[in-house]
Order: sequence, then C-alpha cells, then structure tokens
Amino acid sequence: MEPSVDESTIEQAQGIKLTQHLHLYVDQQVSAFEDKGFRVETKIGKLSPHIEAKPCDSVPAFELKREITEGEHNTVVIACHKPNWQVYIPAQFKLFDQLISASTSVGKNTRLTHAHLELSEHQVNKGRYANYKNSQDVIGMVAKRTIRQGAIIKPSHLRAPTLIQRGDEVLISAQNSSIAIQMKGEALSAGALGQQIRVKNLSSNRVIKAQVIDSGRVSVFM
Repeated sequence: MEPSVDESTIEQAQGIKLTQHLHLYVDQQVSAFEDKGFRVETKIGKLSPHIEAKPCDSVPAFELKREITEGEHNTVVIACHKPNWQVYIPAQFKLFDQLISASTSVGKNTRLTHAHLELSEHQVNKGRYANYKNSQDVIGMVAKRTIRQGAIIKPSHLRAPTLIQRGDEVLISAQNSSIAIQMKGEALSAGALGQQIRVKNLSSNRVIKAQVIDSGRVSVFM
C-alpha cells in the first residue's frame, strides 16, 4: 500500500474539491517515482457529482490498493471516518524506465558486445520479469535464442559463455586452508563459468570434478 497523502499539505488547501484532493495525492505518488528517474503516465477516473458532494468532518484518507510497481491498473481508495464512507476510483499508472535492449537483431549463440546493446525506454510495470539497467551485466553473455531488435534483454534470453571445451588442456588449481598446488589436466566435458565439469589429472590419470573459474582454468578444494 502507498502511504496516505500528507495531511498538512491538504490542510493548506482547505475548501478545495474532493477531485483536487485526489489529484494532489496522485501527484505526490508520481513525484516519488520521478525523483528516482522514472517517467510516469497516469489516468484517473472522474468523481461523480454525488461523490464530490459527500460530507466529511475531517480530511479524507487516500490510499492505493497496490504498489505502482506491481501493475499499471490500480484503485485509489478514498475514506472518510466521520461520517464513515469509502469510495473506489479506478486509476492507471504506466511506469517507464531506461532498460538494456537489443540495438539490432541478435542471433542464437551470439556472444553479446556493446554493439548489440542500447538503453531505451520501456514500461516496467506491465509484466513481472527481470531486466538489466547496466550493460556490463550483459556483455560477454551468449544468446540462448534469437533476440529481435528493440526487445528488452532478459536473463531468460542469456546463458554464460562456454569457457572450456571437451578435450581442452586446463590448469587445475587445488587448495585447502594451508597449501595450494597447480597441475595440468584435460577437460572431459565442456563448461561455462561456475559449472562443475569432469577433468582428468594428467599426472595421475585420476578423474575429478572441478569448477570452471576462467578460460582454461578449473579449481578444486582439497
């Protein structure tokens, strides 16, 4: 729930109509997001003359049914405690932000570079999905599928690049709390950063599981 409008602000506007109180409240909610760099488009339902004329001995309370970030369709609840009444006003808040998107069509299995990316404005409260605002979080990742030009880049579009191929010679780093040693090995399976792969120690011919830490490098803990 969004906080109620500051009563001291409304009290300075004594005598104004309920519609004006409503728009003052909405403006405060919008300003909070604009201060964070978002752009907001709003559409607020009109109050009927019957609602506009409702008596209230104190400043009505205003509240949103849900967070603006949760979806564009919302409801403003206006409540009076004496006499006791509530009205519900339909509202729409479209929230826009600058997100990383594809500047050109990106083919499946393409490793992303600066040339594939751009910042562009998109509505961010239309659907629930993760996105990126920093290109450094995306550069070097590989497209799982074709990404159309202009599409928002999502984590579901990407996978970590394969750093080691099956048959590659790798450097195995083995360590514990007191010692660290390195030895040569052969990758028995391909792997991306952070993945566990099977590796053969070329000194002992022993097959072990190791974690990919870089191109041509794996690590095990003794």
